[in-house]
Amino acid sequence: MSVKIEATIRRAHEALHEEFTFVEADVRGLLKEACEIQGWSFEDRLKSADSYAMKLMTGRYDDYQIDDFYACTIVVPNLKAVLEAIDFVKKSVVIIEEKPGAETHSWPTSFGFDSVRIYCKLPTSVNPKPYQRHSFEIQVKTLLEHAWAKATHDFSYKGDDVSWARERLAAQIKAVLDNVDLSINELERTANSEFLDKKNPAYEKLRRIITVLKSEFGTEDSPHTITDYKRLAEQVARLLDRLELEADDLITILSAEAELDRGKFTINLSPYSIILVSIAMQLPDKLRDKLTARPQNSRLGKIVIPHEVIELCEFDPTPFKRVKILRRN
Repeated sequence: MSVKIEATIRRAHEALHEEFTFVEADVRGLLKEACEIQGWSFEDRLKSADSYAMKLMTGRYDDYQIDDFYACTIVVPNLKAVLEAIDFVKKSVVIIEEKPGAETHSWPTSFGFDSVRIYCKLPTSVNPKPYQRHSFEIQVKTLLEHAWAKATHDFSYKGDDVSWARERLAAQIKAVLDNVDLSINELERTANSEFLDKKNPAYEKLRRIITVLKSEFGTEDSPHTITDYKRLAEQVARLLDRLELEADDLITILSAEAELDRGKFTINLSPYSIILVSIAMQLPDKLRDKLTARPQNSRLGKIVIPHEVIELCEFDPTPFKRVKILRRN
């Protein structure tokens, strides 16, 4: 059943809807793909007739124009990315107003909707189009802000009932998530606190291995690209633990292979396989003995050996224990 709306309001909505369809298309062209490239989520909508009518009834507008007939939302991972998104928006459209501004009128105990809202217009083309005169709204939210808004929208912002308790809970959840956003934003600085900056042998070993990996494979002239140093370091650490080697041993092994124009100069293997081949070439007896023996620590997991490593090293992996061979498919 459709909501009953006065004819004058419905006609105004229909006229605006037609023009804002062009605004929607232009804004998507300016922002949507660029947001996706950045890894940001992009959502948009045109105001429905009943929502438009309710907005007019607030009395905040002098005529039939409202400031968010068309609105889009850019969802970014954290507060740092909010600033990047705002800068991106300012370079893409003509800014009219930005909320909240530098000065706030809300109480420090208030935790309601306060996402970044940017009111703007499309940049004027050489031959201006009639619809380019319209303003629209862009919201920029963190992932946590967006999740809160989605989860609580129906019972704290709109709906068929009111509840002080539910709105109170929604505000409390918002306060918690605001603190989480701030904690994430200050993560690097807080992590250096003397209360948190503890030394863990396993993590110190991983950091040492990452340093070695960056030195060997992360230079500008390196033919290799590593997108996840942490995960690769974990794989290498498991291998070194199984072979009872240290990061300094790895440096020696890779340096010896590089002097033979192998190691990091190999272009048809991943860095992990290069490390495996390098160990097999420099310490063949140790590799065979350690992989043939059952590991003392069963929690280390299996050592994965790609088929190409077997071919290059020409060893028989049959007697190896807790080793996964990736056969030729």
